[in-house]
Amino acid sequence: MKKKLYTKNNIIDLINDNLDFIEVTDEMILTPSALDVLAEKNVIVRYRNSSVLKGSNLNVEDTIRRVIKILKDKHNIVDDLLIKKVVIEVLKELKIDK
Repeated sequence: MKKKLYTKNNIIDLINDNLDFIEVTDEMILTPSALDVLAEKNVIVRYRNSSVLKGSNLNVEDTIRRVIKILKDKHNIVDDLLIKKVVIEVLKELKIDK
């Protein structure tokens, strides 16, 4: 299986102005900078048939830190209870047990 690497320079090839989500398959590798571009454009990343969903390659603590940073820095959400609820929902959606 040949994989394609997506960076901040070519991730735009996958999205357009009307797209609100992108489906990532096992054949795709997204760099952190590519994920940043998607986040800036409010594009949701959905993983299909990926080991990431099974949690085998996912760092839970890093995911939690990133979600909290996005909520606080990009959305000005500082309410701890709301942040906790969102983090729990994200972990459930990714099927990660904490």
